[in-house]
Amino acid sequence: MLSFSKNEFVIVGFLVRHFSARFTIRDVASKLSISAPGAHAALKKLENNGMVVAEKLGSGLFYSVNFGSSLAEHFAAMTLLSGVSLDAISGLEDYAEAALYNGKTVVVISSESEQVKNIVHEQKPNAVVVCLSADEFVGALRDDASGVLKVLEEGNVLMGEGIILKAISEVRR
Repeated sequence: MLSFSKNEFVIVGFLVRHFSARFTIRDVASKLSISAPGAHAALKKLENNGMVVAEKLGSGLFYSVNFGSSLAEHFAAMTLLSGVSLDAISGLEDYAEAALYNGKTVVVISSESEQVKNIVHEQKPNAVVVCLSADEFVGALRDDASGVLKVLEEGNVLMGEGIILKAISEVRR
């Protein structure tokens, strides 16, 4: 049975949320405030277990989540569901396929935008609501200017982690 440390869990969560950037061991250590040797040990264990892959570019070794592994995808999905504690938004599950929330903006994959906006504004009156189709969500992940990537990086996945992972893996191709 595989077991993973808190650092390994945090590293996979960081890499999946920041999928559009490249990170070395030192980058990961710095961004997550862990020691470089600790990051190195965690990344090597994750790599040996097929959870992450390393890509050599020039003199650097860059790490990313191994989206070719179903085990890595399940692990990444669990990391998406953990994050900073925010009050949930109840009722979205009836109208949305997936939802992200960073305390200011709610990004929802749904074809029921009016219902979603009503639910969110009842519970979070100051929140900005962005309703997208699954294809529009993929496009927004590709477009840094959309702000959706920032919500993913900073916020919580409220629901639909599998759909979000599928979109991330599509963008990474």
